[in-house]
Amino acid sequence: MKKTAVLILGAVLVLLLASCDLSNLFKPKPQGETEQTSNDVVPPPAGEESRPPAGTQPPTTTTRLPSTSTTPPPSGTSTQGTTQPPATVQPTTPVTPPKEEHAFLGVIFVTDMEAGSFKVKTDKDTLMDHSFSGKDVRVTRELKVPAGSQTLKFIVFNDKGVRGIRTLDVNYKPKSHHTIRVVNKESPGNIVLEVLE
Repeated sequence: MKKTAVLILGAVLVLLLASCDLSNLFKPKPQGETEQTSNDVVPPPAGEESRPPAGTQPPTTTTRLPSTSTTPPPSGTSTQGTTQPPATVQPTTPVTPPKEEHAFLGVIFVTDMEAGSFKVKTDKDTLMDHSFSGKDVRVTRELKVPAGSQTLKFIVFNDKGVRGIRTLDVNYKPKSHHTIRVVNKESPGNIVLEVLE
C-alpha cells in the first residue's frame, strides 16, 4: 500500500513539473536590465483600464527597468545621438628581437699536459668547454662569437684544479672569420696566444 502511494505521489509530481514552464528560469537576463520589485501599479498598455477592482490592494509586480550604470557607450557611438564610424583597429605584429650578428672564430688548442680542460669565454658566455687527456693533444673548433668589441678569455685547467688564463681584446665585424692558436706547455699558467688571421 505504501509503495503504491509513493508511486502515485511521484507520478503527480512529475506531471506537475511537466506542466510548469521552467524555461524562463534558465534564460540569461539581457545585459543592461535589472529586476525591480515594487508595490506600485504598473500602468497598463494603451486601451486597457488602469483601475484596480474596488476593495483590493494593488498587486505586487515585477518590472524590468533600464540599467542606470555609468558604463561608457560602445565603441563607435556618441551620447549626443549621432553615430561616429567605428575606429579602425590595426592588427598588431609581434615584436621580434633584433637578430644578433656573429663573427666566426677558429680555435686551435695545442698542449703537452696529460689531462685537464680548456675553455673559451666571452664577457657573457662560455663558447667552448673541452676536457682532454693524453700526450700532445690538439683540439680544433669553429666557434660563433658575438660581433663587436669584447674580451675573449682562454682558460686552461690541469687535473689538480690549477688554472691559467690569457685574455685578448677583440673587435670583430659581423660575418668575419678569425683564427687563434692557443699553445699550452707543461703547466696551466704557460699559455701563448697566436693570432693567425
